[in-house]
Amino acid sequence: MASTTDTAGLQRALTDKLAQLISSDDWKAALETAAQFHDYSWGNTLLISAQCPNARRVAGYRTWQSLGRQVRKGESSIRILAPVTIKDEETDDRRCIGFRAVSVFDISQTDGDDLAEVAAVELDGNRPSEVWDQLRAMVADAGYSLEWADLPAGHNGCTEWKTRRVVLANGLSEAQQAKTLAHELAHIQLGHESRQPNEPRGLLEVEAESVAYMVMSSAGVVSDSYSLPYVASWSNGDVGLVKSTAERVVKVAAEIIDRITALTRDLVPA
Repeated sequence: MASTTDTAGLQRALTDKLAQLISSDDWKAALETAAQFHDYSWGNTLLISAQCPNARRVAGYRTWQSLGRQVRKGESSIRILAPVTIKDEETDDRRCIGFRAVSVFDISQTDGDDLAEVAAVELDGNRPSEVWDQLRAMVADAGYSLEWADLPAGHNGCTEWKTRRVVLANGLSEAQQAKTLAHELAHIQLGHESRQPNEPRGLLEVEAESVAYMVMSSAGVVSDSYSLPYVASWSNGDVGLVKSTAERVVKVAAEIIDRITALTRDLVPA
């Protein structure tokens, strides 16, 4: 059975590898570019996909100009919803009072300088059956169904809180299916449904992917080529952010790994 100490070691390994990865000038440039793009809600992601199914990187007109790219004349904008906020005079905080439609454009609608990309290479190969079976069982135990669907470009999976569904994208390799399922299970186990309104999505994604990385690593599935770029992108290269998630991440990862390794032990003949 995996111990919490072992899991903490996996967390440290992730942090150390991330620090090495983002030290190069190319990665610094890629992370600076990634920071220019907004973190769109799932609802806006669906709006983008409905209007431009092959969209992969979306931003406003002026953001594209700041990145050295120009929206081509005659291109139709993609309409999404942006929050309208006002400042609370008593608390000095801003609160949302509604939404308005705004225009954005996909990179395919622009010309100009190439962007420094943060690329995650999809995992290939098979998945350990005991890992897959236990991940599915834990998702079911939490009260969620597991389904497959065509998701917007760049999305391997999602957790729908209202409908209690975990959805994986069609066409993923077996290894990527397991990795994505571990990621979505982590969202559930980390309590992100209640935390989501008040905490940055980037933080929640760093936590979920860190758990998934440790779960897959403990099963012998090497996922550095996917997890490191993913975590680097969502944390914007902030190693301190990855470290600050350690306590929550280690606890949840250990719980998942314990269940998987307990099953594996039970299957081995005495």
